[in-house]
Amino acid sequence: LLERMGNLALLRGDADTAVAGYQRGLGIARAEALETGDLSLDDAIGTFSRKLGSALMHKGDITGGEGVMREALEIT
Repeated sequence: LLERMGNLALLRGDADTAVAGYQRGLGIARAEALETGDLSLDDAIGTFSRKLGSALMHKGDITGGEGVMREALEIT
């Protein structure tokens, strides 16, 4: 649902809401992966990171977007 929220927000040009949705989704996926050790969550972490980086760039935060993408590459 958080991914869908972010996608819809970007479609209507609301990068702030998209960033909030993707950040929350990424946080939940990270916490769950650390708690359970479930490697299948790497896909979710990668997807949320990619979309968050893109949304940050749409928002004008190039440095933040790059940082999220670099972190995602390290994790996955």
